[in-house]
Formats: sequence, structure tokens, C-alpha cells
Amino acid sequence: KANTNTRIIEERKLKYPPAECVKKYGRANLKYQSVFYGTFNFMTAIKEMKPDIGDLITVSRWKLKNENDSMVICPIFMKQPKDGTINTKLLEMYNSFKFDLKRFPPEISKLIYEIHAFYANCFAREIKTNNNQGYIYTALLADKIFNHYERGIVDAILYPSTKEDLRTENIAIKKDSFDNKYRLFKTTEKRLIDFSESGDKYVFELLGESQKIVEDKILW
Repeated sequence: KANTNTRIIEERKLKYPPAECVKKYGRANLKYQSVFYGTFNFMTAIKEMKPDIGDLITVSRWKLKNENDSMVICPIFMKQPKDGTINTKLLEMYNSFKFDLKRFPPEISKLIYEIHAFYANCFAREIKTNNNQGYIYTALLADKIFNHYERGIVDAILYPSTKEDLRTENIAIKKDSFDNKYRLFKTTEKRLIDFSESGDKYVFELLGESQKIVEDKILW
């Protein structure tokens, strides 16, 4: 069904698409594979979505159902922004990774490094909107990470946003992991009323917010 640009009142519509509706490859999903995509930065989400003036934007915030729950996350961290800035989160992971490699013999260390570099190069490629086949490499790699490594122990993949030139990160979470471990905490609705052609300035109108969710319904 086409987007009608109306207020979302059902929690399920803020999660992941039903598998039968996923008819294209995504950065971290095969066809007919449900994956939750999120980010930790609102402007990153906006640049990923590319909304038009007048579009409604629903921001959902999620929390772990149990504070003692943990997530097994596979980070993709070996690429840095091309503009000379530094993604400090990815750099910290890279430095820790380099330190850990010292535990292995040189030939094994080199192989591990090259494998991680290959994954990072694939996930850092910017894919044009009309080139869905361009996602096939990362979709296949994500499927291996999610469903075949250590009998599916990985819950999520953290990777840099190409729309932000790798300065911020996105996260893809496996459907079952998301359902089992997360609950909707807060929703905010905004309308885009203006933006600059360069994409570095957006103006939004706040329309409402809610922290009341009853039986899959958001009470605005």
C-alpha cells in the first residue's frame, strides 16, 4: 500500500516490514527477509529517508525490555569518512581490533585483517537508489553474520551511514532479536516544512509526542 502520509497509530508499523513485502535487497537483508533498521542520530535518519516538504516523520525510541539483557553486535568499523573528519566510535573499535590481532601469528592476523577490510569496503559503498542489485554483497554477508555464524548468535550489525559519509552509524537488528529484547518507549511526530538544496539544513514542525502504548496502539 502506498504511503498516505497520515499519523501512525500502530506500533508494528514502526518496526520492520513483513517478510512478504520485502521484495528488494537491502544493506543488511535479502529479499523476503525482515530486518529492523535504525540509527542513533535523527539527522542521519532524515538523510537516509530523503523526505519531501510536507512529509510526516515519526521518530520512535526503543528500550531494552530488561536492563540486564545484552545484544551481540557485529560492528563494521574499518572505514573512515573521506572528508578528513574522524568517526571516533569506529576508530576506537579499529584500534582495539588492531591490538587484539597481536595475539595471532602474522599470517593469521593478515587474513583476519583482510576479511574485515573486505566487509568494511562492501558496507561503505554508496549504492544508487535505482541499483538494488548493488546491495547483494552486503545482503549476503549480513545473512551469513545473522544466521550462520555461531548458530545465529549475532543480534545486530553496526555499520557506517553512507548518506552521512561514514560520520555516523546505522544499526540493523534481526527480527526475532528486536521482538524479544526491545519495547517502544516514545514516539514523536514532526512535519518537514523546509530544507536547503545542499541538504545541510532542515526545518521541522513538531506535531505531537507520546509515551503511551496500549496493545500495539500509540495513544497520541
